[in-house]
Amino acid sequence: MADEIGSAVNFDEAGGWWKVRENLSKVTEEAVKRVQDDQQKAKQVGQQIQADHATNVKLAQFLSFLIKVIKDDKVIKGLYDTFFKIKHPETNIVYIRKSVNTLVIVGMFAPFYAQEAKKEKIDGLFNDLYDAHAPLSLSSYVHYLKKLSAKYHDNVPLDKSVFIKFLVDVVSHYGLIATSKLTNQEYADLQQSISKELYWH
Repeated sequence: MADEIGSAVNFDEAGGWWKVRENLSKVTEEAVKRVQDDQQKAKQVGQQIQADHATNVKLAQFLSFLIKVIKDDKVIKGLYDTFFKIKHPETNIVYIRKSVNTLVIVGMFAPFYAQEAKKEKIDGLFNDLYDAHAPLSLSSYVHYLKKLSAKYHDNVPLDKSVFIKFLVDVVSHYGLIATSKLTNQEYADLQQSISKELYWH
């Protein structure tokens, strides 16, 4: 028994027990720090979800406004065909998207309704992509769309021909071209011109 106590004391004097205690203390501190870090990350995620929800509500309100003010059926149909329908690149089967890229849809129309975008407090999402004080032209609008796509595209490919047709209807509707009544040839030429500027620059 005395030998056992002696060996325990020797073990203790050698620092064995203290090392175990130090290691336990270290592990406990690391665990507490890890939990605190996880809690901080969870809090940040929660804040981001709340911010995203608030932004999504504002975007939905702007979309609701758009549906009320756009009276041109071609633009509404083009919006639906472009963003809600997706053609599978291999099978060519068209299907309806479960969710759409609201930021890009709203972004396409925000320059035409700057006051409403400001009222809904979503203008900040697009301010760095175009100069709200400069007059909008066909060229500046197409340049803006390239930046909008680079920033907010969700990597779901749009049907290029449907998108270009939709764009022609949009720029015609908002007066970015000289006339809203285009001949078939002018319509085709404008499609080709926009396509070149959008996809090859």
